Amino acid sequence: MLKDARAVYTPGISERASGTSKFYHADALGSTRGITNGSQTVTDAILYDAFGMTVSRTGSTPTPFGFVGAAQYQSDADSGLQLLGNRLYDPSIGRFISSDPAKAGTSWYCYCENGPLARTDPSGHSLIGWLIDKVIGWVTRRAAKEAARRAIEKEAARETELIMERLAKEAAERKAVSDELIREGKEAARRSGISRDIEEGRKIARQEAIDQQKRDLINDGGRTPPNGPDIGGIVAVVDPTPISDVIGIIKENKGRVGGWIDRQTERAKHRYGMDEDE
Repeated sequence: MLKDARAVYTPGISERASGTSKFYHADALGSTRGITNGSQTVTDAILYDAFGMTVSRTGSTPTPFGFVGAAQYQSDADSGLQLLGNRLYDPSIGRFISSDPAKAGTSWYCYCENGPLARTDPSGHSLIGWLIDKVIGWVTRRAAKEAARRAIEKEAARETELIMERLAKEAAERKAVSDELIREGKEAARRSGISRDIEEGRKIARQEAIDQQKRDLINDGGRTPPNGPDIGGIVAVVDPTPISDVIGIIKENKGRVGGWIDRQTERAKHRYGMDEDE
């Protein structure tokens, strides 16, 4: 936006003065051909010749952005000159009032190489300046596109890196879970093997105890009745001798048969409900 003592301007679009906005309507070249107010009523209509001289006009809005105003050609109402970037242009003669700084071509004062119907000269550098502006614009746009492409590639690379990091982390977590399951499985198998070993050892111990009891009974002169009860895999000795005599015999032979006698004594006491002193 541009500003002077009268209004604030947006060249080629609008102006705002004293709280009231008006809107510009341009032709294909960018010259302001009509001005409307906020009610869309036409307040000004302007017609220019090829080099920018006003041919006819209705309305009195004093906008400086008339001929090619969309390209920021600025008209000076006092001198009748127009500022085109770097030089002042006189539309009454169709020439600049100073030479082209680029010193291009054979005429350093002509406007748009005398082709004003198809070209404009916002920089004031004639054809060479126009070409330079075009090249600069193309290079600038190309550089902007290249910068945007690199930014997109960088962002895509960063996204890819983040995805790979996330996948690697997930893979590591899955491996850790798998290793933990394997470890637990091995531990369960080890415990199962220990349990089997313990159970097998108990069976062997029980069988060894039964065999030892049988051997002890035989060595002690016991006898097995044909209908003797089976207690815990051991055929009980049935003897008509009173239980008190049995206990006495057991005590007398305690030193010889060792721990087996103690176990038999406890079993007899438990079975017949007797104290040791009886």
